[in-house]
Amino acid sequence: MAIRGCKTIAEYAIRRWLVEQGFVAEYFDIEFKGSEAVLADNNGHKLQLVYDHDLRLVYEKEREHAT
Repeated sequence: MAIRGCKTIAEYAIRRWLVEQGFVAEYFDIEFKGSEAVLADNNGHKLQLVYDHDLRLVYEKEREHAT
């Protein structure tokens, strides 16, 4: 598994977590802000992910559903 082009450790960790969870990057838009990322699909559903530097893990912060 090669994850290249990341600008931060948080971005690398989140992208790696997505791959491990089975997400296929081509089907989602992802926007990074610091140690957080918002993953969005074509239906308007969003998943907010956070990288915790101290614990060195990625967790789901919030999930939004389109109405």
